[in-house]
Amino acid sequence: MPKSVLKHAHTASTSSSASDDSSSTDLEEASAGDTTSNTDKKRLEGYAKRQVPPIVSQQPRPFDIDILRNDPDLELWVFRAPHNVTGKYFKDLSLCIPIAADAAPPGTSVGNISRRDKTYDIRIATKSRVEATDDAVVIGEELQSLKCYVPRRSKAKDQYYQAPIPITRHFVITQSTVFPTATPAEGKLNFGPPPPRAQPLDRLVHVFKPIGSLTTEVDAGGHGVSLTAPSVLDMQVNRPTAAKTESLPFSEKKKKKHKKDSTGEEKPRKKSHGPHSVRVVRHSISRD
Repeated sequence: MPKSVLKHAHTASTSSSASDDSSSTDLEEASAGDTTSNTDKKRLEGYAKRQVPPIVSQQPRPFDIDILRNDPDLELWVFRAPHNVTGKYFKDLSLCIPIAADAAPPGTSVGNISRRDKTYDIRIATKSRVEATDDAVVIGEELQSLKCYVPRRSKAKDQYYQAPIPITRHFVITQSTVFPTATPAEGKLNFGPPPPRAQPLDRLVHVFKPIGSLTTEVDAGGHGVSLTAPSVLDMQVNRPTAAKTESLPFSEKKKKKHKKDSTGEEKPRKKSHGPHSVRVVRHSISRD
């Protein structure tokens, strides 16, 4: 398996829109710190000087342009890490990475870094957004355009040159997100009807016994006793007698008694036809 070189590299970045005041200040600081020619100053116009921490000088010799050029077993890996993840976090770090660079899909976790109460996941970056499918994870695709600069101690300690070998693997370090996990239920969920409630059998002493349910009769074959229901005639039912069932004659209505006059004839009935009705009176004349 090829050796891995995990070091900090010096990268030169072009400022998109730098003001005249900031560029002049950077050039003044650069001229005060080192002795560069006027040609180099003109060449650095539009670039901002950045202070590189003295980590490269403390690293062993394999991180050198001459060593990288002459050793074919070395590879360059680039990690995009948060600002609070320093070089000491990579000490004794082990990653589970396939031998082929294209064997694992983008976004695959290859390891983690645990420090105090935080955990960082190391994932494989995406090669390009164009090649990524709809279902693929797009992460750290901007790392494909980076270039690594390494020192050359045989000539000058403060000068950096572009690495003679390309960057083979790209990784992204992000803080892992802790999602709340649901506690498992004590028992299985029952979506059916509830079970029947337990009944007190010692109190359920009532027995339904209708009339005639206890009447027994021996079968004709003598094979046993069978329960038969009594006939309807055997039941004691209050029936009406024959005298009561005879049809009674229709009782005529009593006629109302009308008053009679002195001659013995009935007076005609008075018919009322409302408030404006005319009363008709019939008089009878008696002949002597």
